[in-house]
Amino acid sequence: MITQLQQWVDAPENPISYPSQKALPPPDGKIIRLRFLCNLTQGKTHLIKSLLKDFLLIEQEFVHSIDQWLLFEDCSQLAGVTHKFMGSISLVGLENLEPTLRQLEQQLKSDKNTSKITELCRSLKQFCHNFEKELAEEISWL
Repeated sequence: MITQLQQWVDAPENPISYPSQKALPPPDGKIIRLRFLCNLTQGKTHLIKSLLKDFLLIEQEFVHSIDQWLLFEDCSQLAGVTHKFMGSISLVGLENLEPTLRQLEQQLKSDKNTSKITELCRSLKQFCHNFEKELAEEISWL
């Protein structure tokens, strides 16, 4: 999935018309909302690609840190990456993920309840997988 997304963000720009409502997918039932990103960039595909590329790098680092947690239970690394990931989620309309990320951050910093952290990590990893799948579908309209 990441390879397909990486190929898309590295491909030459295909300008989109803005603010064409036809170009903007409806948010109903979706995990992500790229409307904010389209508005922020005024529909400039090269900017959208650049921001998505940066976001995907952070998201991949986050998923890798989750994998490391599941293997080695390294709180410090996952806490830092979680905070970094939380700062970038609004770009793609994932604000509803913030409470779960804050809960994970709290568990990592103070409570350190390993079973709760593991549960949150597995849930977030699945969410990231679903996000990547949906993003691959969403970018087809660009």
